[in-house]
Amino acid sequence: MMHLAADTPPLPGLRIDRAGPLSPSASRFLAAFDEPRSAVAAAGLANLARPKAYLMLRDLRERGHVIRCARNLYLRVDALERQPIDGLPVVARVLARLSKGARCAADIAGAPGLTARTVRRAIYYLERQGKVERAAYGVYALAGRGGTETSVAPVSRPSPIADRIYALLTEPRRPMELRAPLGRSIPNITAHLQAMMRKDRVRRVGPGLYVRR
Repeated sequence: MMHLAADTPPLPGLRIDRAGPLSPSASRFLAAFDEPRSAVAAAGLANLARPKAYLMLRDLRERGHVIRCARNLYLRVDALERQPIDGLPVVARVLARLSKGARCAADIAGAPGLTARTVRRAIYYLERQGKVERAAYGVYALAGRGGTETSVAPVSRPSPIADRIYALLTEPRRPMELRAPLGRSIPNITAHLQAMMRKDRVRRVGPGLYVRR
């Protein structure tokens, strides 16, 4: 088995969140995660005992150097952009795409082997880890970057009820008149109308009378 050199220097450009530099053995261990690997596999490359490797992995994750990209697989954060998207586990694929700029879930799911459901699970996990944030409705970016690299139009929240209301308002109508064709309560219809007014889709032309723009 190939082992990393004992004098491997600390990797440049990595932010250390906790006090103190990485030890030589920790740097060797970190270098082993240049592609998705388990702690056991990385320990073998760095010539470390497993108990020490598990403690070291926890430390590296707390420092923000390593992320878990799949079950029992970990990847060095600075290795994301150098990895092909199609060859990475799900979470790392999502991070690799977001490293190019803000994306909506549908754009991320366009990669081979990624479904929308899988992407949503990965994004939920990354949000909890503080690595991804919502830049707009349906649009996500790496935490602290806010989607500045790539301009992505916010995704409009789908609203079938609002679309049906819009289709019925070819002439001024009251919420009571919309109740029967929509099968909705008057308060629900009124709430939709108010939201549509804020989006400039509907205007009020009299007391309780609405028409589409």
